[in-house]
Amino acid sequence: MKNNWLSFFKYCSIGAMNTCIDLGVFTLLTYAGWSYVAAQCVSYIFGVLNSYFMNRSWTFRHRGKIDRQQFLKFLLLNGLTFCITTGLLSLLVQAGWGTIISKLCGMSAGFMFNYMGSKLWVFEPSNQTRRSESL
Repeated sequence: MKNNWLSFFKYCSIGAMNTCIDLGVFTLLTYAGWSYVAAQCVSYIFGVLNSYFMNRSWTFRHRGKIDRQQFLKFLLLNGLTFCITTGLLSLLVQAGWGTIISKLCGMSAGFMFNYMGSKLWVFEPSNQTRRSESL
């Protein structure tokens, strides 16, 4: 149980860093005249790349060579999260909400979905690790 809370805390810490990166790039691009959809695509990529490498090594303690299958799972999960966050962003902007507030709401909606997918599917412990933890 303690390890679950610790991994969640680490994930939240990295999530805060990703949020700063994502929101910072998004804000710069929208103020530079980019459409919010184009800015969302670029800023999300920056946050995703940081998220993968930081969560892989620190939160879920995966070491060594990058596993192609794991990285593809991560990209798929984040693609789904991107659809959720971008859909909500577009919906709220079209409803008259401010762009930055809409962005923050979209990011919040995808947070738990992404954490659970990362923990249970992308960075799932190996069967060997599960067996030794249950003993």
